[in-house]
Amino acid sequence: MTPCDYTPGRRMKNGYVKIRIGDRWDLAHRFAYEEAHGPIPVGFEVDHVCHNSDSSCTGGSLCPHRACRNPDHLEAVTGAENRRRGKGFAGRRSRQTHCIHGHEFTPTNTHVRANGTRQCRRCDSLRAVAYKKRRRLAEKGPGERYRDERGVFRRRELPS
Repeated sequence: MTPCDYTPGRRMKNGYVKIRIGDRWDLAHRFAYEEAHGPIPVGFEVDHVCHNSDSSCTGGSLCPHRACRNPDHLEAVTGAENRRRGKGFAGRRSRQTHCIHGHEFTPTNTHVRANGTRQCRRCDSLRAVAYKKRRRLAEKGPGERYRDERGVFRRRELPS
């Protein structure tokens, strides 16, 4: 990959560089992309590919790649894809292949919620079983018999 071409000038608080073009202001990386590739398609953002390949960069407003204007490092992508490629929470979560309990996210084992987050169906099933068990035990009065997880009859302890 060719080296980054950093825009001279003052960086804004978010790390990007704003430049004046005639009578308007624009972000340097957006201007560089439009000069090299034409207009940015509607609904797309400019992603810094150099940022994605640099594992030492933590991202955020201190990211040096936000000032890069090398057209070879810029690509128009959807906002969702830009966040998926990023190093923030959404990017890390989208690259996650297993749930926190070790179950693989496969099409049959994954439920995608309305807000776009993924949920492991196996964990959801185990949670429901545990909840139903707690409810059953709560419905039984003290001293009543019940079956434990192995099917053995037990007696609930009386509260002291």
